Order: sequence, then C-alpha cells, then structure tokens
Amino acid sequence: MDEIYKKHSSIPCNPKLADVFYKAGEIESWGRGFDKVMEVCKKENAPYPEMDANSRGVMVLCKPCEQYNKLFIEKYGKDTLSNMQLEKLSQEEQVRLAAILKYLDDNSIITNAIGRDLLGKLVATTKRYIKTLCEVGILEQKGAGRSSYYEQK
Repeated sequence: MDEIYKKHSSIPCNPKLADVFYKAGEIESWGRGFDKVMEVCKKENAPYPEMDANSRGVMVLCKPCEQYNKLFIEKYGKDTLSNMQLEKLSQEEQVRLAAILKYLDDNSIITNAIGRDLLGKLVATTKRYIKTLCEVGILEQKGAGRSSYYEQK
C-alpha cells in the first residue's frame, strides 16, 4: 500500500464511473488524488490517511485530528464532533458508526428509524450502536419508548 504515495500509474477499476465523476466535477482527473492528499497533509502537518486495499475495494481512513477539523471548519464554516468525543470510540466503532457520525455533522437530532436507514442494520443493532454513542457522551436520549429520540450533546 505504500506504493500509493510513490509515483505510480493510475488505472480506474471502473473507467465509465470515473468519467461520470470527472464530468460532474467531483474529480479533476485520476492519478492526482493521493498526491494532493500528501501535499495538504505535509503543508498542514497532519498525519497521512491510513489505507486498506482488498478485493472489496479501497478504504481510506482519516483519523480525527485538530488539523483536519481546522480545515473542515475553514471550508464549511462549522465544527464537527469534537476530537475528544470521537477519541472515546475505538477506531473500529468509528468505522462502524461512520454513517451516523456523518449524519450528526449536519443534524443535531437522530431517531432509531433514521439510524436504521443510515446503517442498514436491524432494530436491535441500531439501538446498541446509538446506546454506545450515548455512553460516550455524544448523544443524549430524550423521551421514551416509540417517541424517543437522541440529541447531540
């Protein structure tokens, strides 16, 4: 995986999909992404993302740090969940709960139904995940039973 940070050829796994993203303006071109990531990380003194490539695809994990949070605020004008809150979750939990955490960046309230839709998990699993977020102080339960919801602290 270290080769990704060195000069290498870039061939999209799905050229048609890459072309759609290019035409939509979501990517400039393939083959420049990790170079740009390295440039920004070096400039901002931020850690390089961790990458895992396997038969299912490539996962890029940018661990929460002050530099990333600062860049996010500069770009979007708001703060995300604080690093202190996220540090209470293991890296595995952060990955597992990524859809909910991303949702909470833009929304202060979540319900079990929304959590199920975001995660695509069963009711019991979603409740367990949301309970974890309550236990680490990211969410607080309001109401009870079917009318309960969870508010960001």
